[in-house]
Amino acid sequence: WRDWSSDVCSSDLVELAKFFDRQHAAVKAAVGKKAVSGFDPSAWDGDLATILGALSTATAKAIGDQVAADLGGNYDGSEIASWLASNSQATAKRINAATAAEITKALENAAEGEDPADTVDGVFNGEVAARSDQISLTSVAVVGGLAALAAARQSDAKTKTWTVNSGNPRSSHAEMDGEEVPLGEQFSNGMDGPGDFSGGADEVAGCTCTLDFSTEG
Repeated sequence: WRDWSSDVCSSDLVELAKFFDRQHAAVKAAVGKKAVSGFDPSAWDGDLATILGALSTATAKAIGDQVAADLGGNYDGSEIASWLASNSQATAKRINAATAAEITKALENAAEGEDPADTVDGVFNGEVAARSDQISLTSVAVVGGLAALAAARQSDAKTKTWTVNSGNPRSSHAEMDGEEVPLGEQFSNGMDGPGDFSGGADEVAGCTCTLDFSTEG
């Protein structure tokens, strides 16, 4: 699935861009009416959680189906459906809270006489746009890794191998390239695989590593 993960990210980015465009317009209208303090990030949580949930489910199915097919098995997405839903809700809250914080900081630090609407444009065209890429990559890493492991278990895989796909991986991941362990065990870094948040956010954000599986052990 590493061969088309970039396509998944591109699809996610389109949907995220549509959401942030709507949010951008609403915040800009509010600041124009001197009511930017009325921007409530929680009011956007449900909408974003729905988008993230749909994207996560589609990503999990695509990756799970392919991993299972490669192993001669079948993927049942119900195993991780509840986790995907709760993760989408939690992620939506974090994203919207971060956007609100960025807007507040930018307005507080704006130069005297700067049009607040221009400040809002700067936030959404700068920090928010940059975060979209990271959100997409991280989502594919987390959801893809979880779905791949679920599909591998369901398809009676015996081992998993950490595979680095980036031409410039972080050093901690470069050290993991090619490491093989039994499917139910953790790698030497204490993680179940790429996208496992037990290793810390810095080990997950932007990661493009994947897992290879084998039914021989």
